[in-house]
Amino acid sequence: MSGDRAVDGRLGAVLLWTLIWVLNAYVLLTG
Repeated sequence: MSGDRAVDGRLGAVLLWTLIWVLNAYVLLTG
């Protein structure tokens, strides 16, 4: 399965953006 590495990279990017959005929402709601 040659696509696993690309899928992992995409998943990592999605998780990173999700974390950023969650942190931004947390700061806005608590700040």
